[in-house]
Amino acid sequence: MIIKKIEIENFLCYYWNSSTNDKNIFELADGLNIILGENGEGKTKFFEAVDWLFNGENRELDKLVSAKKLNETEIGDSFRVRVSMTVEQYGEKSIISKSFLAKKENANECSTSSFMIEGICENSSGERTQVDGQVLLDRIFPFQIRKYSMFKGEAELNIFENESALVNLINLFSEAKHY
Repeated sequence: MIIKKIEIENFLCYYWNSSTNDKNIFELADGLNIILGENGEGKTKFFEAVDWLFNGENRELDKLVSAKKLNETEIGDSFRVRVSMTVEQYGEKSIISKSFLAKKENANECSTSSFMIEGICENSSGERTQVDGQVLLDRIFPFQIRKYSMFKGEAELNIFENESALVNLINLFSEAKHY
């Protein structure tokens, strides 16, 4: 899987202004990409958005809502919170999106819908097909390797103190042909 683009909409510090259409789109170059920035500029929140796309749960979604977007929204109005990733694999382009709706209930509170995962596959001739987002995610980035790829530090994996975790990691990646 080659990640080509990541879009973040109203997720934590990533605010999207629909009137000016200022989107948070990160086009990634082929090869190594490095994210640099001063403290407080969203590097960790970028990681958390991608981690939520891959592994996020359907609870406490209100804590993921952009405070700026919530502040600018009228009571009773709703808006979307979304993280989307475009990838290339096996000659196909795929788009995975995870999103939910937030509805402003009062000054600093919102209610949220359950999240949904959507998938789109585009073949080499440009034809797009809507597919089950979870199935697509599991196909391009299997759950078995996600836990070894999206973590904030080695301490969370504890692979050097847990023999079975290290063996599992070796077994998963020793046969990898396309990850």
